[in-house]
Amino acid sequence: MKKLIVIAANIVVPGLGSLLAGQTIRGLLQFLIVALGVLFWMTVALKLSAIPLVVFGWLWGLFTALDYKQRVDFDEVSPVAMVVKQRNQRLSTLRPERG
Repeated sequence: MKKLIVIAANIVVPGLGSLLAGQTIRGLLQFLIVALGVLFWMTVALKLSAIPLVVFGWLWGLFTALDYKQRVDFDEVSPVAMVVKQRNQRLSTLRPERG
């Protein structure tokens, strides 16, 4: 569920999802780039430079969220697998080593 929140947050506010995922520096940079783009958009002279900044910050946030989703999918383990792994570790500590 958290990975969906991270993706949705990064789509709505670039950087917010990265912050929720624990990537503080990336999240702050993404947010600052988009905020800078919005500020440039408000000035008449810098409107053309605003669009690439906003697009870059938004895409970077999106790719960060998708990377987080893949990492979480890879790292997630089912509860059954966790129990089996814990039991195997306990059994290996109880059995004397042969050799």
